[in-house]
Amino acid sequence: MPPEMASKSLHDRTPAGGTLLQGRATPPCGCAKPAQAVCHHRPMSKDASERSKTVMQVIGIAGLVGIMAMLFHKGFTDISVIWQQHSGPDFWIALARYLFRNLAG
Repeated sequence: MPPEMASKSLHDRTPAGGTLLQGRATPPCGCAKPAQAVCHHRPMSKDASERSKTVMQVIGIAGLVGIMAMLFHKGFTDISVIWQQHSGPDFWIALARYLFRNLAG
């Protein structure tokens, strides 16, 4: 513990071990940056790996949304073409025939 933190009374400390400096919470390392700011005393490898995981998750989710949108668009256009070619009860028969003929895609 840094010497300036040892002189602080218990009511001036935050639950995480930091101190209150001019009404703002500081990190447990004792630097003057607010607790919400990135402290330069922390190792960056953990933060960097967490950020890279988060970025990869965002990219993965965006990719899945894109694939789902393409599938929905393809299905909608195929069904609308069948709807235009076949009207009434003949549509359901044509749709079933189309689905069974194109099970792979």
